[in-house]
Amino acid sequence: MTLIPLFSALAATSRREATPAGPPRGSYDPGAAHRPLAAVLAVGVPGLLVLAVALSPMVIDRPPKAEPQA
Repeated sequence: MTLIPLFSALAATSRREATPAGPPRGSYDPGAAHRPLAAVLAVGVPGLLVLAVALSPMVIDRPPKAEPQA
């Protein structure tokens, strides 16, 4: 959708009263408890993967190269 029809559609809509963000006061939100854990996993797991890839050259133990004996 291009911008001109989008602006036309927005201009044609009726004006509504703004609703407050978030749940109403005193409401019970059963899904709110998992959000901190989800945030930690969403940031921590990729961060640990990047750290593991960055440190992987240091973790590999290369055997010493032996000089050929003549």
